[in-house]
Amino acid sequence: MAKKKRRTYTPEFRAEAVALVTEQGVSQSKAAEDLGISQSLISKWVRQARVDAMPGALAAVEREELRKLRREN
Repeated sequence: MAKKKRRTYTPEFRAEAVALVTEQGVSQSKAAEDLGISQSLISKWVRQARVDAMPGALAAVEREELRKLRREN
């Protein structure tokens, strides 16, 4: 059985999806339907954006770099 290839989304696409929910007030389920993605995925992006916006929090890019450096160590 062939393995499904994971779709990847650009940071710009993710930011626009999050903005639909957080700035324009579109429900997560409606935004997901309009964008052709799962509601759980947009929910994850919104949750992560809220964590990233917290004062003193590391940005997603910084967290990924930290993970990479820890693996190398």
